[in-house]
Amino acid sequence: MKKKVYLIQPSFRKSDGQVVKGEYLGNRSIEMPILCATIPQYWGKEHCYEYLEDIDFDSDAGVVLITGASNDILHGYQIAEKLKARNKTIIFGGYQDVFSLQLMKPMVDAVYHGIPGPEEMEMILEDAANNNLKREYNVGVNIDFPFDYSIFEDKKLKYVQVVTSLGCHFKCDFCCQPEIYGGKFYLRSIDAVIKDLKSVRKLSRFIGFRDANFLNKKSHLVDLCTRIIAERLNIRWAAQCSVTIGQDPKLLAMMKKAGCRLLFFGLESLNQDNLNEIHKSFTASSYASLIANVHKAGIYTAAYFMFGFDHDTKNTFGEVYSFVRKTRLAIPLMNIYNPIPGTRLFQRLKNENRIDFPTPVDYVKDIPVHSLPCSKSFFKPKNMSGEELEKGFHELSKKLTTYRAIFRRSLKPNINTIILLGLNFDLRKEYKKRNVNQ
Repeated sequence: MKKKVYLIQPSFRKSDGQVVKGEYLGNRSIEMPILCATIPQYWGKEHCYEYLEDIDFDSDAGVVLITGASNDILHGYQIAEKLKARNKTIIFGGYQDVFSLQLMKPMVDAVYHGIPGPEEMEMILEDAANNNLKREYNVGVNIDFPFDYSIFEDKKLKYVQVVTSLGCHFKCDFCCQPEIYGGKFYLRSIDAVIKDLKSVRKLSRFIGFRDANFLNKKSHLVDLCTRIIAERLNIRWAAQCSVTIGQDPKLLAMMKKAGCRLLFFGLESLNQDNLNEIHKSFTASSYASLIANVHKAGIYTAAYFMFGFDHDTKNTFGEVYSFVRKTRLAIPLMNIYNPIPGTRLFQRLKNENRIDFPTPVDYVKDIPVHSLPCSKSFFKPKNMSGEELEKGFHELSKKLTTYRAIFRRSLKPNINTIILLGLNFDLRKEYKKRNVNQ
């Protein structure tokens, strides 16, 4: 076998079936720079980041490695199917949810669980070259090395994603993270992160930290901000973290000095009974004051909301609308709860006979855009019908994505207004399309 590997990170399809190309709100992920850094120098390599380029199904590489964040796993399956017909040895992996691995496993020659470092990747590839490939590899999590961002050197990117940790210490029932990492998190060394930031600074001044929870360990975040300031990297960045960071004005001031301009919070629900039931250990009544503290530090906020939890009613949509206006969130990100196989909440709904699709294949056919805002009810809500849930969601999305609402949220001092406008107009296009398609 020729010692050459073709690395593919698939894009995903929109609701009209078209594969997403170019910039898209928050869905580009970090797997490709990680993998490119692990390939041995004596192996040839090609790579395809499908967001930005087309897949070469006629590549002469003997091994194909497919990875991704399970945005559209059926699309990944179809890519593997085409390559398998060309007699390629196919390996699938990355920090995937259990569901993605289960669906892909029958199509590929091997899967790996975890994130391989250079040594683990060399072992897997050499097994492939020697026709000794195992069906499964458990490689642990190795992210403490600089990643390879040279793959983006000829690409036009508005921002580049970097990661400082994997996993999350929270164990929310709706989330895949507890199933992937068991409630643990893995930190990268500050030196490795700084090397990445210096690499991507040549590509863009704007950085998106991809961590599931940027506040996994406060001392690590403090050390990172201290280094960013000392190294004078002059970057502007956004990150996703726990809203409890609003309790720490000193840390927020340091983050602002280090270049933080936007924070994303997973609020999920404004109803405390919902939060308790899904084991999200936040206090809903504190959300507004915590967000206000972040704004006082000169950092703007985006927030994720999900609808359809057991204590939601038809009044929930109006409550969220009022909250978004009152707190002056820069970006509201909304979903109808998407019951993902492998999560504890999915299993509870399944046990209660409240799931509306019988098999994983039915699931991905019905939801071709696995990680985009979900606007359909694929389960039976408790306090309203599925139709009422969808109607309330669409009415709210229309109200929050009018031109007036967008400009009200986006015209902010001390931040690049063009970026906020772009993110909010992306939301408008996506929600508008989903309303039309209903």
